[in-house]
Amino acid sequence: MYTKDPFFAVKEEVEQNFANATTIFQSWSRIYNTVASRNNEELQRTEEELTGMLQNVGMDLDDLEETINIL
Repeated sequence: MYTKDPFFAVKEEVEQNFANATTIFQSWSRIYNTVASRNNEELQRTEEELTGMLQNVGMDLDDLEETINIL
């Protein structure tokens, strides 16, 4: 049975989450530049989503570092 190398599994997850964060940041930037107030609901929701995604990327990087240390 083939098992995927843990390094590459975590690396792929980091790359995917980073790509998602980049997309969310682009949306946030577009919204930020078009709304009159930082209290805009869509801006706040996108900001929360971006913050959560960046936290996920941080945790994934920690996992990647742990995997490297194990190897």
